[in-house]
Amino acid sequence: MKNLLLLFCLAPALSFAQNTLSRQVIGSGGGVAASGNVSLSYTLGEAVTATVTSGSFTLTQGFQQPDLTGPSANDPLIRIDYQVYPNPANDWVEIRLVSDRVAELHASVVDMAGRDLKLGEQIARLPGEVTLRFDMSGLSEATYLVRLSTPDGKEAHAVRVQVFH
Repeated sequence: MKNLLLLFCLAPALSFAQNTLSRQVIGSGGGVAASGNVSLSYTLGEAVTATVTSGSFTLTQGFQQPDLTGPSANDPLIRIDYQVYPNPANDWVEIRLVSDRVAELHASVVDMAGRDLKLGEQIARLPGEVTLRFDMSGLSEATYLVRLSTPDGKEAHAVRVQVFH
């Protein structure tokens, strides 16, 4: 009972103990300029300011770190809706792509190490709806990716497919 009474007494005090952190910089100079929807801020005297991206991870160093309110490095190159059937797959898998954007996507099956399994590249021309079908019967039981990329090789999406026999 004492513990319950203590909890009720401390709960209001703990709610005021929240901290709010905001970005601050102590630099030798700098400024902010804005025009329309564009804003530019800068500082002078920072020793290191860099952004490093590896896969889906982004690390920003220094004080001038961007706000993540606009498109980010993790946004897909082309927005599409897709359905995979059946997943897990046995002999074949179908991927239905739907988009209202004009795009040409090249689809190929790769293993988890990124090696192309040479099942034949298929091309999906959007907008609209396109169904791609891949023969998975010659693959061993594992997880594979159907990589959707632009004609210049930039990966737009990767769809995970599990194969069971």
